[in-house]
Amino acid sequence: MRVVALLIGGGCVTAGALIWRSRAARARVLDEWRQRTAEQAAYVERLVQRFGDEAARSIVAKEPWQGATAEMIREMFGEPENVSTKVYKTKTAETWKYERIGPNAYALRVKIENGVCVGWTKN
Repeated sequence: MRVVALLIGGGCVTAGALIWRSRAARARVLDEWRQRTAEQAAYVERLVQRFGDEAARSIVAKEPWQGATAEMIREMFGEPENVSTKVYKTKTAETWKYERIGPNAYALRVKIENGVCVGWTKN
């Protein structure tokens, strides 16, 4: 059997060591992927328990809908970058702004009235 040696960074490394390193790296990547997958499954399960199956699917897919609560919108997109609030006699209207693309331009604006989503605009 022939041993192949490589000079890497001033040291000598055999081909067998390189294969072992790549296997170890591959194993680390797989372990990280499994952990992320398990964490995502647990997160989705918590969403299903809190909001129900259909709402959880929409939250994970980041698809807003009329009637979603402010809490659901926060789960979908996180905290808004900017909020505009208007208070009227019968309602409080807020516009939650996400993903700034200009001085006063945002990729997503979600309209919330009295804690419920009533519409959104995507640019």
